[in-house]
Amino acid sequence: MSAPTEDPPTAAREQPASRALQPDEPGRGALGPALDAQFEWRDDVLVVHLAGEFDIYTVPSLRRQIARHDQPQTALVVDLLHVSLIDSSGLGLLVSLRNNAAVSERRIAVVLVDPRLKNILRITGLADAFVQSASVELACAAVAESPIQDVHPES
Repeated sequence: MSAPTEDPPTAAREQPASRALQPDEPGRGALGPALDAQFEWRDDVLVVHLAGEFDIYTVPSLRRQIARHDQPQTALVVDLLHVSLIDSSGLGLLVSLRNNAAVSERRIAVVLVDPRLKNILRITGLADAFVQSASVELACAAVAESPIQDVHPES
């Protein structure tokens, strides 16, 4: 008989320790132990700066925070420069934001340079769904100037 493993595939996995959401400071919100979000307005563009892990544990809080800051007439830039991990829940939120933007004829861009994150968008077929930019400034300019039907991702 073989010795049991410490973490068999069917074993319940522990959820990371979480902490209570901190009250929102102006333009800032703590989203648990693994993701920080900062919200910034640049004219009519809402910029969401993310840092940490964009995953199943952090998406629900982030979704609530975005709903409080977002306005129907604004373009949206999601800064992923400091995101170390994105899972299907994070991708799902990006798709949801993209779909909402399309319905209201708003524009959305993601800021990323990490080849791993770019590859995830490519593999999942989402690379063409977003304007991709290497900087927040370029992303803001792209969504502020281009109508939604004319926006194309950078190479």
